[in-house]
Amino acid sequence: MRYLVRPDAFRTRIQIYRNEAGEVVGYCAVHLFERKVDERLAGIVRAEAGLLPGYRGTSATLWFGGSEALRYKALHPLRTTALFATPVHPSSYHMLSKYLWRSYPYPGRKTPPREQRLLEVLADTSGSEPANPADPLLRDVRWVTRETAADRDNWHARTEPDIQYYLQRNPGYGRGIGLAMIAPLSLGNLIMSAAQYLSHLLLRGLRRLWRRPHDSLAHCRKVLRVTTSS
Repeated sequence: MRYLVRPDAFRTRIQIYRNEAGEVVGYCAVHLFERKVDERLAGIVRAEAGLLPGYRGTSATLWFGGSEALRYKALHPLRTTALFATPVHPSSYHMLSKYLWRSYPYPGRKTPPREQRLLEVLADTSGSEPANPADPLLRDVRWVTRETAADRDNWHARTEPDIQYYLQRNPGYGRGIGLAMIAPLSLGNLIMSAAQYLSHLLLRGLRRLWRRPHDSLAHCRKVLRVTTSS
């Protein structure tokens, strides 16, 4: 609770996810900070999320985090704003790197000097200890995502470049090690990210048209209700 209800954040919103039976199956907490970096005020969006295995992959947390980021950007359109995260599981890193048009670090994409500087400052002031002296972006977050051996094997068998990059750079994620990453929330990045996300939704819908209907029980497990608190 001390981690989720951050006294140093000027705005925190927590969304609770429930299934059709009303059982809590996950949460997403979004925090807004303002930090001075190189004598300039920057807005920082941070988030923590967790869903039970049967409900992962719905992108529900992405909508909530995105709405909070857009709200802040609309209030401060000229201010440098960035999403900062230290995902402790390849699923979280994959979701962010898949739907954000530009995020860093990313395989085959050089991190611009400005983003690299901000990323290092935020990692050093995140409250987590360095996990590897040779890689300052690996942080000892100490949050562990629960997964079975089959889940772990499935992620290691995935061939997407970002997933393989995460696993190679952060093989200790099972011990609560996170890889610090950043995404500039510039107007261009937000517009392109929204377009990229909508294209994924369109392709997903087209694929479903060609598939046979899923088992009704499996479908019900994906249905979520949400409640939000400040």
